[in-house]
Amino acid sequence: MDFQEDFAVKHGLKKDEDYWWHKQSGHWIIKHDAVVRLADQNNIVLEISEIIDNAPDRKAMVCRGLLKDACDEDVVLRDVQMTGECLVQKIGKNTIPWEYPWALAQKRGEDRCVLRLLAPGGGLYSDAEADAFKKGYKEPPPSQQKRKEERTEAAEGPGGYLSLVMPGEFVSKALDPTAPLKFGKHKGRTWQELLDDERGYLEWLAQAAYSEHGEGWKDWSYNALTALLLLQSGSGQESPEEDFTPEDVPF
Repeated sequence: MDFQEDFAVKHGLKKDEDYWWHKQSGHWIIKHDAVVRLADQNNIVLEISEIIDNAPDRKAMVCRGLLKDACDEDVVLRDVQMTGECLVQKIGKNTIPWEYPWALAQKRGEDRCVLRLLAPGGGLYSDAEADAFKKGYKEPPPSQQKRKEERTEAAEGPGGYLSLVMPGEFVSKALDPTAPLKFGKHKGRTWQELLDDERGYLEWLAQAAYSEHGEGWKDWSYNALTALLLLQSGSGQESPEEDFTPEDVPF
């Protein structure tokens, strides 16, 4: 029986409910509510010792954990102090702003005290340490602004498809901009209409073809050729963000 299983059996913890393996970090994670139960079951008294940082962008405190004798509360078996912290404002792409920073700082400090008292060898982390530790956590999808920036970089950055020079023989294969589309969710609308109010769809067509075929023009579909030429020749308006799937166009 390994350390985690032994600890779980001793304290009545249920795997995948109270604690779980976090593959990405390589750590065992225990739920905050389970840590609170551990403190109650083991006669641990928690308190805030000192506020050590009250800057506008961060909060931090020292928490104290006292493991008391079950028969005599005046007897302290172990005494530890741990820091709990929280960033308030977004600083860099991986920092999450918290609405109640003091509460999170306290939760982290107290959970660390409990785990240090009961599992001095380490190996267990509270899910209060990071959102990514929480059970069933999924990375949030990129924001609309992020997708727009990535799309712009692919189009206008070094080697972007908007700077491509298409050979004349393939230009002639592009479809009439006034012709209606014969596929996808915009079937029946003209190419020019899409340039004016659904530009993102044309960008998706051109970028998908460029990502797959590069400057292998013979492998570009007529639809992708048309989208690229329209993007290169007309400004149009930025369209609302949409999600497109391969079913929207036959390549």
